[in-house]
Amino acid sequence: RTARDQQPSVKVDRARRDLRLIEMEASEAGMDGRLLVCRAEAQAALGDHASAALDFHQAIRTSQRGSLEMLEAYYGLLSSLDVNPAYRERQLAIGLEALEIYPIDAQLLCVMGGYLQQQNRFDLAARAFRVAVEHGGVEPEIWHLCEIAEVAVSCLVATLELQSEEVEAQRVLEAAELAAPQSLRLRRLLINLHIKHARVEEA
Repeated sequence: RTARDQQPSVKVDRARRDLRLIEMEASEAGMDGRLLVCRAEAQAALGDHASAALDFHQAIRTSQRGSLEMLEAYYGLLSSLDVNPAYRERQLAIGLEALEIYPIDAQLLCVMGGYLQQQNRFDLAARAFRVAVEHGGVEPEIWHLCEIAEVAVSCLVATLELQSEEVEAQRVLEAAELAAPQSLRLRRLLINLHIKHARVEEA
């Protein structure tokens, strides 16, 4: 996506157009999981998060188990509930449900780790981030964060530091930096970790 694609007015116009196209297709072929996800995304772009959540939920229930549409609906449902912190326990339950179907999806694992970290459940958060680092992957046919692997490492390191596991945090970062020597993000994290612990020469 370009910078223009992220402009609020452009997103609103595209969402309204998408809703018209979705209704046209649904009137001819019926509403399926794919169209429900598309409609929910358009509603979310228009700020109607309640309607978006309902459509994402319906898409999960009507899509084939393990399908791309179902995974995309889980992403959207979790995101649509971000508007209210009171939904955090519900998000955890939905995330666990999604991970039963997509156990090594890196984005789901990172999202779950984030929810757990916010609740100070650092051991469980670290476990989620570690699985994302060591085994996580993404579905290339679905919109995803292209730096998700680096994000997972960053989150794992931060969670380990919160548990005063600096040695393990350093080991994780050094292994990740060795595997991706072109990553400036990981190199900066490692430098900052050395500086934090007064390892000037290593930094």
